[in-house]
Amino acid sequence: MRTSCMRARFARVEAVTGRVTLCGVSSSEERRKTRAAWPIRKVALGAEELTDPRDTSTVDERIAQVYRLTMEQWAFAGLEIPRYTRAEMPGTIVRPK
Repeated sequence: MRTSCMRARFARVEAVTGRVTLCGVSSSEERRKTRAAWPIRKVALGAEELTDPRDTSTVDERIAQVYRLTMEQWAFAGLEIPRYTRAEMPGTIVRPK
């Protein structure tokens, strides 16, 4: 069965079995060496940091990125951006009793 590389980093998923392998890596030793370079951190449950030290962006930069991505996704979907006031926004307000 023919397999195809997906856009996920270095991963290939077999269409029939769903088995995930690394693209361009054939032996188990090569796969082990490739995985050894992955940026993985081990932390105790509940000891996670509130912020990721690898992320050097500011809050303003992250908000700007979310806005840009939102605009791109509405354009990609071919839909018009909804124009309504906050009072008209769909949803339900749930207040504790």
